[in-house]
Amino acid sequence: MADEQRMQAYGALIEQLLSCPQGEEANILQSHSDLVDAGLLTAMEQVAVYLDAQKNGNAQWLRGFAIQLAETMDLKLPVPPVLEAAREFLLETLQLVDKNNEDPQQVYSVWEKQLTHFNSDLLEVLPQVVSQLHENEAENPNALAHNLFVLGNLIREFSGGIRRLNLEIAITAYEQALQTYTCEISLEDWAKIQSNLARAYSNRICGEKAENIEYAIAACEKSLQVYTLDAFPEKWAGMQCLLSSLFRTRLLGDKADNLEAIIAADQCVLQVHTRDTFPALWAVTNNSLGLAYGQRIRGEEADNLEISIASHEKALQVYDRDTFPEEWALTQSCLAIAYSNRIQGKKSENLEQAIDAYHLALQVYTREA
Repeated sequence: MADEQRMQAYGALIEQLLSCPQGEEANILQSHSDLVDAGLLTAMEQVAVYLDAQKNGNAQWLRGFAIQLAETMDLKLPVPPVLEAAREFLLETLQLVDKNNEDPQQVYSVWEKQLTHFNSDLLEVLPQVVSQLHENEAENPNALAHNLFVLGNLIREFSGGIRRLNLEIAITAYEQALQTYTCEISLEDWAKIQSNLARAYSNRICGEKAENIEYAIAACEKSLQVYTLDAFPEKWAGMQCLLSSLFRTRLLGDKADNLEAIIAADQCVLQVHTRDTFPALWAVTNNSLGLAYGQRIRGEEADNLEISIASHEKALQVYDRDTFPEEWALTQSCLAIAYSNRIQGKKSENLEQAIDAYHLALQVYTREA
């Protein structure tokens, strides 16, 4: 059989294995015994890499099946030499994380001496290593998942290496953790991973920005299935705050719907972040709410602008020129815009209010600054 034909045959066989009922794999392999060789293992890995790129969960199953098949055939899974070093480094890193997950500096001090390992090879071998460890009966799947979660957290905050690549590794670690956890996982642990996955996607540099925001919103909303106001008030508010930011930068969806989502999220945040308990966050959220009402499409425009003005004025109860000069100036600018557009009250008075607010903002926004 010519090489090209054999590769096509491998592909067809792998497709059958992926789509067959559970337990039928052995019969399928027996009926295609002429294709069961080292070449099939290589083809399986190539398909698994493609499935990973498509975020298809079958990649992990296929790698696990390939491991079992290799053991049955007494063959070693094909690992390109260039990836072997990355694989060994990742195994060492997971052991390091397991021993030092309460002390990030211990991990960072080791990583800083091995920055050359932080490359695309590490990203490529991560799912393979997880699959191999997952198939090891001695490895507790929930312990492995926890270490992957900690790895994601550590590398997301790591100042060394390439920021773009660190975020990709963090995202992959979180997603692998979610696939590795068994049904015994606590809902809080599941929510923690979803919330950090949302933050990683919100900061992601690779990929399409619109898609990254959608992934972040989806993960954020999943975390809120567990993080409720009653059970986890601060975490619930934190996720609502992130949702507000995501909907503000969202590129997809209806603009009116996105603005309503911002307003709803900000109002949720203000139930927890009060002026007394979290004054800075309370001020930030009031500014965000003021901007959303100033741009709101639904509702009465006059009413929306009144709420916008009131929200910015609340923010100024915290922001003063001496302590928060930039935030104070930004709020004055937002207030000026709202007064310029105001429908209620006398137009001349509204314009004077807008002019006064612009003058105040210019005390900080100077030509030199």
